[in-house]
Amino acid sequence: MAPPTRRQSSKESIGEGKKQQTKKVERMETKERDQWMCIMHDDLINGQDSEDGQQPSILKLKHPRTSLGTLYVMSADESALYQLHNFKEKYRSWFIGNKVCSDGSLYLTSPMDPLFLLLPYLMADE
Repeated sequence: MAPPTRRQSSKESIGEGKKQQTKKVERMETKERDQWMCIMHDDLINGQDSEDGQQPSILKLKHPRTSLGTLYVMSADESALYQLHNFKEKYRSWFIGNKVCSDGSLYLTSPMDPLFLLLPYLMADE
């Protein structure tokens, strides 16, 4: 029997000898909700239930050292700023309830002084 060609790679060969029958292998497509694992500071979690219904907002601003776009989280009452870090490895998953979240990355917020965001602009003016 000849090895399967590229065209046959998506099909499963059945039988040997006389006639070769092919049966199409069906792909199961599942739609997963986008879920992420994030460790947040208490101010961000407790601030979500504010009286005026505001929620924390995600901002993309220049990083003070690299000048690259970096994600930051502003608290709902706009009193604190946190940098959003993403730790991602190639083969990681999370078990959330009875489901597996295939994106095994971990998001982490760390408090940041907003004055550090002004440093590149102040240094450029010199």
